[in-house]
Amino acid sequence: MKADLDDALVPVKWAEAQIPILQERLSAWQRTYPYEIVAEPDPDGADRELLVAYLKKPLDPLIVGDVGAMVNSIRTGLNLMLAAVVARHGVIPNRAPDFPISKTPTDFLAAVEKLKSKNWISPIEAAVIKRTKAYDGGDGMLFHIRELDNLRKHQRLLTVEPTPTQAIITATGHGFEKLMTHVQDKTILYRIPQGAFRPTKGNTNLTAEIFLNEAPAGVGNHPALLALRVYVSRVREIIQSFP
Repeated sequence: MKADLDDALVPVKWAEAQIPILQERLSAWQRTYPYEIVAEPDPDGADRELLVAYLKKPLDPLIVGDVGAMVNSIRTGLNLMLAAVVARHGVIPNRAPDFPISKTPTDFLAAVEKLKSKNWISPIEAAVIKRTKAYDGGDGMLFHIRELDNLRKHQRLLTVEPTPTQAIITATGHGFEKLMTHVQDKTILYRIPQGAFRPTKGNTNLTAEIFLNEAPAGVGNHPALLALRVYVSRVREIIQSFP
């Protein structure tokens, strides 16, 4: 990696360093028992009940803010990289454009060609940027970094939704069926025989993950922490391999 791109890695490294902090913040929130677990009648069987979890305590707002700041920091790494690249061609930093990430391939290629026509990047640099395919339908990770960052700016805060992903109860037996089905404002955890179990804090353990809910994350239906790790890895790779 060329020395003039060192500064572009700083915000990416910062975002990576926040991941364990975010994980601990999420764990601390989960330790407050934010879900209420109740037994409800099973509409599909009179002799059956459903164990259902309802979110009763909002997600720690600092978690939402942290995710938005990390997405922005990762996006900033690409912008600082391009600022360093155009500086090679005499462009002063306060005139440097953002790294081109577009909705369509046509818009993306046009943005790269514009940079090249202004002699702000070389043909080799333009070819490298084109290979990133930073548009919807190309590199989904880069496009969704842009989308999530824009949502963070224009809607005040990125929406991050906590969803139960694991439930453990101390009493299981014949007729206990694990479901983990998410339906609107609740998660159906188990189908059980009627009256067989009553959940309490002592006999039920629920684990949740946070998901980016405003836009497809570009990495499939995976938790936000995994998405952030993937974003960090992808942007670091681009910066470190840039000529």
